[in-house]
Amino acid sequence: MSLAGAEGSEVALVSSASETARFGHSVERMSVGDDWRHAFTRLGLSERLKELLDASDAQTIILRYPSDSAFVVKDLGAHGRSLFPAGSLLYWEHVGRTPPRPADVRVLQSPGIDPGSLSEIQSLIADSFSNYKNHYAVNPLLDEAAVTEGYLEWAEATALAADNRVFVVSAGGKAVGVATVECPPDSLYWEVQLAGIVTSAQGEGVYSRLMTAVVATAHSAGVKRVVISTQAHNIRVQRAWTRLGFVPFGSIETVHLVRPDS
Repeated sequence: MSLAGAEGSEVALVSSASETARFGHSVERMSVGDDWRHAFTRLGLSERLKELLDASDAQTIILRYPSDSAFVVKDLGAHGRSLFPAGSLLYWEHVGRTPPRPADVRVLQSPGIDPGSLSEIQSLIADSFSNYKNHYAVNPLLDEAAVTEGYLEWAEATALAADNRVFVVSAGGKAVGVATVECPPDSLYWEVQLAGIVTSAQGEGVYSRLMTAVVATAHSAGVKRVVISTQAHNIRVQRAWTRLGFVPFGSIETVHLVRPDS
């Protein structure tokens, strides 16, 4: 979930066409913004969520809400659905000094990303995330192969979106590390959407050079804040972020609400 989606006071339920097509059954996403208190009381929020659930026929609803609002699930209950807790998503931001930019990291930007480069990026992401367990893993209805396909779709969408940038580290003529970064014009921050290293190059400092290049490039563009997120269980990457000058600043919870007749 992007930082923009996690912030604000909006409470929303929207259909997810991409996930519905990928998994072969209807999927909707329900989100509670971190500043929900500006628009709702606790009771009002709970009632609004129940209204949204009552109006939905989706087989799976992916609900996300701020970790400091744990009452959401307590007040809501499963509301006639099977409830699968899917863990916490932690947000980190860079607060260190501006690092020197590594010379061996390329920066690509659409429309300058050719089909060959896109295919290479997708292959790298598929390899990097092949054994990663995200929130989808808790839902018994979702096929694991389809989850992997989701990463490829995400890589393509974030790589080709206008204004975004793709950072690539190569070795031996092949890409070994890639990060897709959302860079909205006039934004106060850049957000790393996906960052991965091929398994054969992990532990060789590639990730450090990749993330250092993202931070250095953002700072040179006048953007002083770089944010990134991961599942709470992904301790290894969070250790790397600590070494690179990142600190945690927020978290959200994820649950899957599955219709019993699905």
